[in-house]
Amino acid sequence: MNLIFWWSRLEAAFGCIHLSIRQCDTQHAPALLDLLHPDREILAESTHELAFLDAFPVSPCHALVVPKRHVATIFALTEAEYADCFLLVLKVKDLLVAPHTPDGFNVGVNCGDAGGQSVWHAHIHLIPRYTGDTPHPREGVRDVIPRKADY
Repeated sequence: MNLIFWWSRLEAAFGCIHLSIRQCDTQHAPALLDLLHPDREILAESTHELAFLDAFPVSPCHALVVPKRHVATIFALTEAEYADCFLLVLKVKDLLVAPHTPDGFNVGVNCGDAGGQSVWHAHIHLIPRYTGDTPHPREGVRDVIPRKADY
């Protein structure tokens, strides 16, 4: 995707007035800069969201689903936006399965400082998992608090 087209799609999706993200509303610009990069292809799009590969993947084809409207966490989304986000997660999962054949997935959201959020624009991680990518996959998302995963 060429740079001008990408910026134009970004402008349409996020309501930026200029063709440069650095000139967008300063409230959202830092969060969007952390999430988006002009070299990243948009994997899928819905009315309220975009999906693309994570710039710092924890596994091959780690993707993000990001609402077009700026909100800090998914809890600030409308019911329609929230539902559309997770419907897009399903669509992206299907896009990743055929070419990459993962053995499982983690779907995760970090909300707030205590929840590990570092980018202050809501987003959902879709992380393909592969047999052998970690010695103890059983703990999955429960292992975010060490020594609490065993049950």
